Formats: sequence, C-alpha cells, structure tokens
Amino acid sequence: MTSERRETDDRPAAGTDRTPGPAPQRFEAETLDALTQLHEAADSHGRWLKAWHGRFIYRHPMEPDDLAEDAHRRCVLGRWYYAARSPLLVNHPAFAALGTVHEEMHDLARNLGRAAAGGVPVEEPSYERFMDKSLSLAEHIRALQVGILWQAAQARPLAPGDQRRMTRRGLEQECSRFERTGQPCCVVRVDLDHRLSAVETTGQPEWRQILGQAGTLLAAHLRPYDSLFHFGDKGFLLCMPHTDPRTGRGVCERLEAALTQTPIHSGAGPELRAAGVFGIAWFVAGLDPDGVLERAEQALRSAREERGGRVALWSPDMA
Repeated sequence: MTSERRETDDRPAAGTDRTPGPAPQRFEAETLDALTQLHEAADSHGRWLKAWHGRFIYRHPMEPDDLAEDAHRRCVLGRWYYAARSPLLVNHPAFAALGTVHEEMHDLARNLGRAAAGGVPVEEPSYERFMDKSLSLAEHIRALQVGILWQAAQARPLAPGDQRRMTRRGLEQECSRFERTGQPCCVVRVDLDHRLSAVETTGQPEWRQILGQAGTLLAAHLRPYDSLFHFGDKGFLLCMPHTDPRTGRGVCERLEAALTQTPIHSGAGPELRAAGVFGIAWFVAGLDPDGVLERAEQALRSAREERGGRVALWSPDMA
C-alpha cells in the first residue's frame, strides 16, 4: 500500500463536528451537492466492479490501471475522491475511512488480477476477501450519506414525517442486507433518561439542543457503517451491521458510559449529564423491520425497569 492514504482511527465518527455551520440555504445546497456526489461515487463503483468481473471471469486482459500500484487513484471513484473539495465531505471523519477501504479493495483486486494474468489459480479466500472489501466500500459510501444527512438534520431538524421515512428506509436496508448475507445486525432503541424532568428544567427548545448534543456524542463513538437516527422526540434508533447481540451489548454499555461521563450544555440552562437507556434487538429469519423495532421497544421498556442496568437484550419473555 502507498503512504498517501488518508489517516483515520479505528472507529471514526458517523455524526458531526461541533464547528459552526453555514447559513441554512447554503448548507442545504452543499448537502444536496455532497449527497449527489456520493450517489455518483456509488454508481461508478458498481460500474467498475461489473467491468472488472467481466475481465476476470472471462479471462480478458485486465486494465493496466487496475494492475498499477496506485490503482485506487486511477478509477473514477478514486479520481473523484482525491479531487474532492466539499467541506461536508472532506471534513467528515467517515470520508477518511472511505479512502482507506477503497485503497485496500484495489490492493486485493490488483493481486487477483496479476494472479489471473499469470495463469495462477485464484484461491477462494483471496476472492472472498476482495468481495467483502468491495461490499464494505459500498457500506462506507452509504454510511457517509447517512452522516451528511445527520449533519443536515442538526442544522435544520427534519419534520416528524421525514424522520419516520428516513428511519424506515434505514431499517429496510439493514433487513435486506441481513436476508442477503446472513450477517448479524443489532437494532437499538435509545432514550435519554429523565426526559420529562429535563424538559421541565430547560424548556422544549433547550431539550432539542440537548438531544442534538447527545446524538453527536453517540455518533462520535460509532463505526462508519453504523446508522443513527432521531426517533421522534424521545431519542434515537441505532442500526449496527455485522454486530451480534453480545457485541452489541458491549457497544451500548460503552455508549451509556460516554453519555454519563460527558457534560451536555443546554444554552442558558444548567450543565447536564445525560443517562441513556438502551434496548437491543436483532434481525432473525422471518422478522421484518416492524418486528425487530417492536422487540427493541420491548427491550427498552425492560431496561427502564431493571435495577442496576440501563442496557437490555431482547428475550422472548418480554413479548
């Protein structure tokens, strides 16, 4: 791999930074432009992958660009990535992660292409790693889209109907992914504890500010491909692909600790420390998005009632 890869940490933020944003109309125009660029990036990756497979399967000569050491800079997606100037994209932590995964995918593609060109049999694990990385790239693009939408929601909160549609779409995407791959996915309902007392103390506008800060804090501890949605006026819905229930519980316990330990400012109101309550469910065969959401709500109710615990895994006795 080259030394030009953009630096990133193990769990880059999926939310926003805390720097002041542009005026609403300009922000909306930049948001639309960033989302359009990401849509085109995903489309170009799909076209590249189809063409690469055509050459690989039918033993046609591989494109020289795909065999180059800097192949990740030569494809359409790579040329877009390294020329990108939109602050909403390049300043987002998930953008660096996207570049890393893209380069790693091209490293694997180059190795496969060289083996095929040399008549060397391709081992199944090598191809599976390439395909896993290619799917991960698509997930990172989608995660960045979600992150940009999250920023837009913080700048100008979505109407309740738009929130529900966005959340529903996220659940349907994760359900489809589970049915296609069989990979585990946790769905978590998150509420801030003592919500009504916080509203009574600070007022509804300040509560929205508290909710926004809490969401940004949660997003900062998630992976690029995790999805965090506002859920009504009560809290959040979190989707964690490639996460089994045991791992999901550990993540939620760390999120709860981060909320408890980090002060939240409510404008002119007092400094608060939020406490999260987490209800965890997961997709299983035959369970649709409504079903997994209902289980997450049942686990959330159980977490509220538990003594000494704020994180609960769904179990059949909760139904």
